Amino acid sequence: MISSQAEAWIQENRYGRNGIRNNFYVAIDERSRGVGGVYCSTSEIGACINAGDFYALEAVKNCNQDGRYNCAVYSIADRIIWDGPVYLRHSSSTQNLPYNGVWPVTLEWEADPDGRARLVGVEGELSIAGIGSTTCPVALDPTGSRDGRFTLRCPGGLTVRGDYGRTGGDIWEWEGRDSEGRSIGFRIDLVKGRGPEG
Repeated sequence: MISSQAEAWIQENRYGRNGIRNNFYVAIDERSRGVGGVYCSTSEIGACINAGDFYALEAVKNCNQDGRYNCAVYSIADRIIWDGPVYLRHSSSTQNLPYNGVWPVTLEWEADPDGRARLVGVEGELSIAGIGSTTCPVALDPTGSRDGRFTLRCPGGLTVRGDYGRTGGDIWEWEGRDSEGRSIGFRIDLVKGRGPEG
């Protein structure tokens, strides 16, 4: 689980105005209480790779804050290496939102006869992949602790809007209509998430 505060720290330090996009090692506490990072400033990428274990340990050390937290390496450069899916604790709705990883999706939609897809998260950027041969970015707008709105934008201008809600446990049900009036339904089991692709 990653908190809004930890996510903001990562976004600012990696992608912000003075962000470090290369050779940046990040560690987080499994309960997202601590976050820490180290930058390998050498101009030779080979030196960073050869000393990678050192930088990873330094990131964990910075995150641990003298033993206060139980941290592990989250990412190296722009590659997420955390073993398993990561969820973002949305601060205003207290929902656990998919943040980084892959979750299976059962899909009912005339536009996709296969009916199988996956929700992919890369540091908060979500998309539905496997709808035919396309990938469609999706935005979630939580409105409460168990529900919200979604917008899916597919190539070619096709848009889907609707509502989502948790039906019990960690099962999400999404229902909506696409810009051509067809109904669409998603079923996502957050328990079946796994680590990031590739």
